[in-house]
Amino acid sequence: YGDAMSGIVITTTKTGGTSYHGSFEVITDEFLSKDSKELGLGTYSYGYNEYTGAFSGPIIPKTNHTFFLSGTRRWIQDHTPSWGWSENENKPALFQGGPIPGNVADEWSASGKLQFHINPEMNLRASGSWTDRTFGTSFLELGLGSTLGMNPLWVFNTGNAPQWATEHRSVNATFTHTPTPTTFYDVKLNYFWTFRENYDRAFGDDLMKYGDPRYNPLPDIDANFGQSYNTKIEPLDYFAPGAQFDDYFKNKTTYWSVDIDVTHQADKNNTLKAGFEYRYHTLRQFRMLEPVKLASRADLTELERYRLSDVQFYGYDMYGNEVDDGTYFNTVRDESGQPVSGFQSQAPYNPIIMSAYIQDKIEFEDLVLNLGLRFDYIDPNAWQFKQ
Repeated sequence: YGDAMSGIVITTTKTGGTSYHGSFEVITDEFLSKDSKELGLGTYSYGYNEYTGAFSGPIIPKTNHTFFLSGTRRWIQDHTPSWGWSENENKPALFQGGPIPGNVADEWSASGKLQFHINPEMNLRASGSWTDRTFGTSFLELGLGSTLGMNPLWVFNTGNAPQWATEHRSVNATFTHTPTPTTFYDVKLNYFWTFRENYDRAFGDDLMKYGDPRYNPLPDIDANFGQSYNTKIEPLDYFAPGAQFDDYFKNKTTYWSVDIDVTHQADKNNTLKAGFEYRYHTLRQFRMLEPVKLASRADLTELERYRLSDVQFYGYDMYGNEVDDGTYFNTVRDESGQPVSGFQSQAPYNPIIMSAYIQDKIEFEDLVLNLGLRFDYIDPNAWQFKQ
């Protein structure tokens, strides 16, 4: 067994053997109909379906170079089942038991590992992982109680309910060399990439549609341009007929790193270790708290409409496009301090993390000492901290 590090999740997988092996597994609760509860089973289907496959073996037959590949497909009709929802007898008549509407999770993931035995002294291992997931915002309870994440308004208009999309990618390689029986070293290269996005599932990243009544559920009249579609509380019927998600968020984080570790058995009592790691990040984020205001037909400049929509960004421009340069400091302001030009883009931030250590593990019959020195360096590499 070996471990593949993604930076967030550490998974342990087989590295494959000298013979080929495959497996496939299916997990589902689809056999539990809505009538199953009455049959004494105590529950019913929440649409949980998972399919997992794996295949491993030698890269080239009859060699020690091996691989391991696996993939998972998961689809869940209600990824946060709530007893308070399913058993709430006071729900409106159109919602009867079962999953929370529009609370689907749709997931794909895969991982792979390669191992090359170059010779008795040299070994190269590489691994990678990939996941894609979209899911409705979490929902705990509908009614007069509390909610977490998904507002009860959205169950009446699931087409405009909020949705998350997340993507993760990681690749790493480790070269191990044992030049002498008492010394070996590892050189590790890592790359990690992740992206998250939260949006109205009908409009996605098309921000001009959020406040345009030609696309949202509001009547198509001039007064409704730049307005969010939200309803009022109605007695007995809770929230009707529905609501729109007036928010947009995305961020992307990447990093690459180099890690070198050396181990030397000096004698039977002393094991010397030394290492160095360097990690370089690129951080991007875009947030618009009220995108509906972009569609306002008021006499406003483009910059005023974007600021009215409360846009915040770095690593992106004002419109949500990815950029690699730009600064807030080129903004020109009027006498009241309001921007009149500029404010178009801000370069991403690039934090740097670096460390080095040296250690001596001293072993006696009934005592083990780990003595050493470690140096850590963290540079946020952002103007907020430099100011």
